[in-house]
Amino acid sequence: LRTHLGHIHKHQHQTTAINLNPESQGMHLETRLEQLDSAIKMELWQEAFKAVEDIHGLIQLSKKSPKPSLMANYYQKLGLVFWKSGNGLFHASTLHRLYILSREQRKNLSADELQKMASRVLCATLAVPIPASRNTIDQLLETNEATMEKKRRLATLLMLNNAPTRQSLIKDFVKFNIIHYVHPEIQNLFKYLEEEFHPLGLYDRVKASIEFISNNEELGQYIPALEEIIITRVLKQVSQVYQTIAFSRLADLIPFASKFRLERVIVDAAKTLELQVRIDHRSKSLSFGTDLMVAQKEDVPEGPYIQSMPSEGIRNQLISMARALHQAIERIEPKDRKVQRHEMQVQIANSYRMTAKKEHQRILQRRQIIKDRKEQLEHLNDQREREEQEQFEEHLKAYELEMDRLEREAKERERLWKMIEQLKMTDIGAKVLQNLDEEDFATLDVENIMAKQVEQLEKEKEELIDRIKNQEKEFDYFARAKRLEEIPLLTKQYEQEKKVAREFFELQEAKKVGYRLYKVYTMMIL
Repeated sequence: LRTHLGHIHKHQHQTTAINLNPESQGMHLETRLEQLDSAIKMELWQEAFKAVEDIHGLIQLSKKSPKPSLMANYYQKLGLVFWKSGNGLFHASTLHRLYILSREQRKNLSADELQKMASRVLCATLAVPIPASRNTIDQLLETNEATMEKKRRLATLLMLNNAPTRQSLIKDFVKFNIIHYVHPEIQNLFKYLEEEFHPLGLYDRVKASIEFISNNEELGQYIPALEEIIITRVLKQVSQVYQTIAFSRLADLIPFASKFRLERVIVDAAKTLELQVRIDHRSKSLSFGTDLMVAQKEDVPEGPYIQSMPSEGIRNQLISMARALHQAIERIEPKDRKVQRHEMQVQIANSYRMTAKKEHQRILQRRQIIKDRKEQLEHLNDQREREEQEQFEEHLKAYELEMDRLEREAKERERLWKMIEQLKMTDIGAKVLQNLDEEDFATLDVENIMAKQVEQLEKEKEELIDRIKNQEKEFDYFARAKRLEEIPLLTKQYEQEKKVAREFFELQEAKKVGYRLYKVYTMMIL
C-alpha cells in the first residue's frame, strides 16, 4: 500500500495519473490509523513512525482540510511516538499544536480537560533539554545537511515551516497565556525555572510542584527530564555567582540527585559548553570560568541571568582591545597597501566572474546528480522492499503449507489410532495387531492395516477350508465304516422282518378262508 500510494503521489502530474476519490483516500486513512494504533499497542515504534508519515502524506494529498477530530487523534499518536523516540523537543511541539487545535476547534472543551492539557504542555515544554550554547562558527561547523533535513522532515509532520526550538516553544507558551490554565500547584514552576534567579533556593521553591507532578499519573513521565533541567539550572546559576564551590555544597543544593548523576550532568554540561566548569577530585570542588580561551557564547546566556562569568568579562575586554588595535592598524596603514588590497579584491572579483557560469553549471550538475542518485536509491529501496515482501510471502506460504501438512498428518494419525482402537476391539483386529508395537503403529498407514487385515482373513479362510476338508474326509471314513458294520445287521433284520411278514400273511390268509367258510355256512342255514 505504501509503495502504490508513493507511485500515485509521485506521478500525480502526469496524464496517466490515478486520481484517488475521497472515499479511497478515507479508506487509506482509516487503514493507516488502524495500523498506527496496532503498532503502538505492539510497541513497534518504527512501524508507528512509518504509519505517521503515511497519514501525513494522505492528509497532504487530500484536497479538503482534515477534520479537527482526526487531527487531534493524529497529534496525540504523534506525540506518543516522539516521546518514545526520546525527542522531547518535537514531543512538546506536538502537544502545543494539540492544545491550540483543541482551544480553537472544540467548543465543548471543559475547564478540567483544558487544565490537564495546559499542565501537560507546561511539563513537556520545561522538560525539553536545554540546547547547547554554541556561537555562530560552531553552529555552522556542527550543522550538516542530514541533521537539517531530519529536523525539516519532523517539522513537516507537525505542519510547521521551520523546526521548533526550546526558545520558540517558551515564547508560544507565554504568547497564548497557557500558564493561566495549568494546575495551581505547578503555575510557579515556569517562573522559578525560566525567569527568576535563585541558585541557592531553587530546589526548595520547586519541590512542591515536583511532588505534585510525580503523584500525577499523566505528568509523572516528565519527572526525570525535569530533574535534569533543575540540575542544569542550578549549575548555570551557581556558575554566575561562585568561582569555586565544594561538591558537597552543590549536592546539598540538589538533594534528589546522586553524586554519580550530578557528576554526569556536570560533564555533559561542560562537553556542550553550556558552562565552563572543571571538577577537582583532590579538593572535591568545582571551578567555574577558568578557561579564558573558550567563548561560551556571543549573546546573553539562555535562562535566568544576572551576570557573566569572570572569564567572560576578561575575554570581552580582550576582544575590545583587539578591535581597537585593528582600527589603529587601519588608520596608520600606508596607501600602497590599500591599493594592493583593492587590486587583489578586483582580481578576485574578475576571477569569480570568469568562473561563475562554469561554477553555476557545476552546481546544477551536482544537484542533478544528487537528484538522480536519490531517485536511484528510492528505486533500489522500493525494489529491495518488494523483494523482501516477496521473500516474506514465500516463506509465509511455505510455512502455511508445512503447517497444513503437519495438521493433516496429525489428523491422519488421530484417525489411524481411532481405527486401531476399533480394530483391537474385534477378534480379527486383535489377532492382526497383537504382534505390533508402538514403532510399528507409528509407521503403519491405513493401506497397510487393510492389507494386513485382508491377509489375516485369507489366512483364516484357508485354515477353515482345510479344516472342513479334513472333517469331510473323517466323516466319509466314518460313514463307510458304519455302512460296513450295518450290512450284516441289516441282512439279519431283513430276514426277521421277512419271516414275520410271512407269518402275518399266512395268518391273514387263514382268517380270510375261515370268514368265507362262515359266510357260506350261514347262507346254507338260511
